[in-house]
Amino acid sequence: AFDIRESKLSDALLSFARQADLSIVFSADAELDVQLESQFKGRYQPAALLRQLLEGTQLRAEFLYDDVVAISPKPCAKNQRCKQALEWDADLSELARNPRLEQMLVLGKKLTGSRLQLTEFGSSAPVDIISAFDIELAGEQSVGELLQNLPSVFGNSTSTAISNGGDGTATVTLRGLPANNTLVLINGRRIANDGLAGESFDLNSLSPASIERIEVLKSGSSAIYGSDAIAGVINIILKRKADGFKVSAYHGQSSRGDLATQTYDLSFGHEFDRGTFFLSATRFTQDPIFSRDRQRSASADGRQLGGVDNRSSATPNTRITLDNDNVVTLASDGADNLLPGTQTEHFRPATAEDLFNFQSFSTAVVPSERESLFTTFSLDVTDRIGAVFEYAQTEHYAKSQFAPTPVFTAFETAPISISANNIFNPFQTEITDARRRLLELGERTGINKSRSKRVALGLEGGSADIEWNVLWHWSKTQATETLTNLVDLEQLANTLGGPDQCAGITFDGCQPVNFFGPVGSISGPALEQLRAIGQTQGFFKLGGFMLNAAFTPIEISSGEVEAAFGMEYRAESTGIAPEDPDLITIGGANFTSSSGKRNVSELYTEFRIPLWSNKKDKTGLDFELAARYSKYSDFGEEVNPRVALQYKPIKTLTVRTSYASGFRAPSLIELNKTSSETQAFVIDPCSIPENVGVLQGCRSLTDATRLQFLTKTGGNPDLLAEESDHVGLGLSWRPMALSGLLASIDYFRISQRNVVDANAQFILDQNAANGAFADRVVRDVNGEITEIIATNINIGRRVIDGLDFSLKYALPRSEQLGRLHLSIDGTHLLGYREQLNPELPTRQLAGTFVDDASEGRGAIPKWKVNMGAYWKLKQWQANYSVRYTSGFTETLPMLNRERRINSWLVHDLQVGYLFLVGDGLRLTMGIDNLFDKDAPFAATAFNDNIDARTHDLTGRYWYGKLSFNF
Repeated sequence: AFDIRESKLSDALLSFARQADLSIVFSADAELDVQLESQFKGRYQPAALLRQLLEGTQLRAEFLYDDVVAISPKPCAKNQRCKQALEWDADLSELARNPRLEQMLVLGKKLTGSRLQLTEFGSSAPVDIISAFDIELAGEQSVGELLQNLPSVFGNSTSTAISNGGDGTATVTLRGLPANNTLVLINGRRIANDGLAGESFDLNSLSPASIERIEVLKSGSSAIYGSDAIAGVINIILKRKADGFKVSAYHGQSSRGDLATQTYDLSFGHEFDRGTFFLSATRFTQDPIFSRDRQRSASADGRQLGGVDNRSSATPNTRITLDNDNVVTLASDGADNLLPGTQTEHFRPATAEDLFNFQSFSTAVVPSERESLFTTFSLDVTDRIGAVFEYAQTEHYAKSQFAPTPVFTAFETAPISISANNIFNPFQTEITDARRRLLELGERTGINKSRSKRVALGLEGGSADIEWNVLWHWSKTQATETLTNLVDLEQLANTLGGPDQCAGITFDGCQPVNFFGPVGSISGPALEQLRAIGQTQGFFKLGGFMLNAAFTPIEISSGEVEAAFGMEYRAESTGIAPEDPDLITIGGANFTSSSGKRNVSELYTEFRIPLWSNKKDKTGLDFELAARYSKYSDFGEEVNPRVALQYKPIKTLTVRTSYASGFRAPSLIELNKTSSETQAFVIDPCSIPENVGVLQGCRSLTDATRLQFLTKTGGNPDLLAEESDHVGLGLSWRPMALSGLLASIDYFRISQRNVVDANAQFILDQNAANGAFADRVVRDVNGEITEIIATNINIGRRVIDGLDFSLKYALPRSEQLGRLHLSIDGTHLLGYREQLNPELPTRQLAGTFVDDASEGRGAIPKWKVNMGAYWKLKQWQANYSVRYTSGFTETLPMLNRERRINSWLVHDLQVGYLFLVGDGLRLTMGIDNLFDKDAPFAATAFNDNIDARTHDLTGRYWYGKLSFNF
């Protein structure tokens, strides 16, 4: 049923697109300023109605996808008589696999960044669109890996490539800002965050097969979407319909034979008289890469590569500091079954080489499994009102492996002493600093399980005057983390005491532990009483409703004023708790239960006003204004405006500029988290000889072999909101003289203040430099750090600016050579200036690397560029892409110098062939990192001597995919 009353063809096509639930795209030279003589009301086949709308014009319609129709001028023969225009019954399946336009305007649809309909090429803020077709070309099997390749994404995003310090989740970090500064939406709505009291959405809970497109808004958008959109918005649009079954099987593995990955997808869609149904199911498995299986990551000793020795001083043979400050270790390797209970001559001075290579045990890429189900159903309740229902669930499993538990008796949560009368103590004096790697326990494992569910139910409708929707949504993520082969601290303390503390199994149930013997000297009951398992459970739940409406309140001389308004209410709650709150372990994090909840009420409005327009020349000036009011039950109120201008001085050029204020409300965990303990990977400035006696806080030289320090973190109920200002200025150009070319460049600047941080390295550096934070850095009588207190505070400022650029060119189609698309997309970072404290100078981070494990921002490259070439000829297609990331510098504190991390250039190739069997049997083969380029060495990286958040340890990787539509 259609009701089209518009008198102008462009407006009529817009109304047609809305009512048919189609997208209309048109070429730059399509003349749509045509007056219609008839109105159309009644029941029509869409094809027939579209023919009538275009009858008498020099335009034709052609399908690009199942739900995308292109409007373009009719092709004409040499005799100037135009060919038949409408190609509605063409080979639809082939056209869907061969989009004719690289950039397109979508009429009757909204793009991320505005609640209004987009009726001009481009928008007032840059939006990248990754279609389902682009996802197929990328070959990635996870959304996190797909987004990590975008030029605007860098910094500390997580993925399964982050083993030590990760939990199997995947996040995205636009502009190098923390993941909680990027708002991730599903179909335009918020969803529950990671279940372990996370502050961002876990991208691993989505299957790429269920995605219709991903819209990446690279601009602050708190005026449109509220909190968390300081860096931008990523809106993931899921598929809503299909016709028939599609099955596909994917298999890939590295050229070294590991990282075997399988994905099996099944989808089914059906369109019936008054509605649609779509179902998608995915099974994904990924095998690990072990650090020891790559030359780059096999050893934590990076000296041969120009770095430093990061091996651990917790060695299999105990390393002991005596009263005279002499450090000794066992001379024998245990082959003679030496059990030193009375003889000290079996120990020798420890050397700089008596260190342990923990990377021989660890996983570099985490093995994982994912099962996903997504279904949606839509129904036309009346001719103008439709209902939509969505349900999705995902179960995700990941298993990390780490080196056996290290024990540092002097620096644990509760320091441990080995009693002078311990039956195994040959020195017969109390020992406070003994370090041992308990190989007897076996490697530690981290098992992460999560289950997420999402439900949405809504109504949507519209007419020629207004479009509206109302939606109820609910989502919840539950997660469990289990760490095995840890050490029970209380039990260990007892076993290292004297006979009055631990007399033996038959006497008091406690078996003394031989901490001085060779590997294997701790076994049986003595070993099992130390073994502990730490388990943590958490959840995040979000529910609420949304109401949105868009309409044209008035028409002025320069055109129609467009307006939108809406409201949103949501309730959030989260919690995290250890299974045994009384258990204190060594080798894992210790914390107490934390929880929080809040209600948020929001109102927004948005206007687009044409200040001037010349419809004949297709030029004009549009003004946009938006504002959002947010009220938090636990935090306060915020109002954020946005203003923008779009100017078209000529038909082919658009100039855009915008200003927006933004904010990020402190997360529930940042406000409510109780004290937790971890071993932070930081550098003590007082362990560098040159600093002793020079820096105010370094009065004695500390142990340079210690790389991790007990750090306590926690929330702060008095936190302020992070605030920001975003300025953008850009232009896009589509020259008529060179059809198929689209170029754009945009400048962006983000100024952020009141940054919430808990930077242990910053606190430690300031304490060493000038004695600041004396209450947060606790040292013993020898100057050794026993504790760092790093709770959340508003301490920082940031200013980030740079350029986004894009150049796309679709060469004219050739019957013999096919069609070729070329593209370049990139980001050039001009500056990333950070001031951690108003009293300190600003640091320039652009072009630098400081690992997240050391409280840094990760890699901040000045250049990140993607280049691609896509070719299509009949049943063949090929895609060749190049990914470039510029190099950066890192500081080696122990050597008091900087070193350069090299740039990285990776080539990917994919070839596909469509067999003419049924509706389509397609075989795709691809190779990532075609030339097997090693990831650049990073001396200060905590994981595998590379920045795994920017680079890839895998090496050459090949894959194949077989898909069949029927």
